[in-house]
Amino acid sequence: MLRRGRCASNSGVCEVSADCSELIVNRRGPDSLSGVISEIDIWRVANRMLKRYGDEAAVESAIRAQELALNGDSAGAAVWLRVTCAVRQLVNVTPPGPLH
Repeated sequence: MLRRGRCASNSGVCEVSADCSELIVNRRGPDSLSGVISEIDIWRVANRMLKRYGDEAAVESAIRAQELALNGDSAGAAVWLRVTCAVRQLVNVTPPGPLH
């Protein structure tokens, strides 16, 4: 199941799988990318959240996304959904495939 939210630049749709195992960003042309937050910045924020909140980083990120969505900031909410998924991926120590 994918959740959708507006991207940071309002130029596309961010899709985040329920388990955050995949993140897809569909964007228009490169001329509309001026306000997009890069993936490296998402991962930087995720790392900072882990340092500050530890085990509660994913919860804190999700709360921020929800607050922004409730206030009508769909672009900000989409960014924080991406951060939440990055945090979950960073703390996930389960290998993606079968062990040999």
